[in-house]
Amino acid sequence: AGRGGGLAVHLVSSVGVFPIGLSAKAPFPEQAPLQDGNLLRIGYFQSKWCAEKLAEQARERGIPVSIYRPGFISGDSRTGAESDSQAQLYGAFLGGCLRMEAAPRVDKVLDLLPVDFVARAIAAISLTSEAIGRSFNLRNPNPMAQRDYYAHLRALGHPLREVAYPRWRERVLALDPTGDNT
Repeated sequence: AGRGGGLAVHLVSSVGVFPIGLSAKAPFPEQAPLQDGNLLRIGYFQSKWCAEKLAEQARERGIPVSIYRPGFISGDSRTGAESDSQAQLYGAFLGGCLRMEAAPRVDKVLDLLPVDFVARAIAAISLTSEAIGRSFNLRNPNPMAQRDYYAHLRALGHPLREVAYPRWRERVLALDPTGDNT
């Protein structure tokens, strides 16, 4: 329900609508109009950016739109279960690293959010009258440095070397897409 009992639109987007790492503007404010869409290089984030621009236009026309921007959604916090779409990108990345026994040496942060946390947060926020017409960046309050994550995997027994990103990328591109790299 929206203001005055009317309906509201609730859009689940992504923090990927911000050119994180490509813009001097950080952190990205929740309520500021979107900018710098031309800096986005991944089609998924470009499409989310376009959807948000349409939502901004709807707001300008008086339609109450709430936008929720989660970080990277991971598996369930209790079981680790994840959907096929969740597993595709991150699972492919992790599986490739483990298969190659190598990971890119990067100073990035993993902003992983368990899917059940995201679902509960969106449900709770969307039921408040304060949510109507606002945007919310849903981020992990304690993100993990990617290199710390690799160290954790090594502690679990996975032989994982860190290599320079260009070298790692070359190795990934040389992988057999069927997964048969013997």
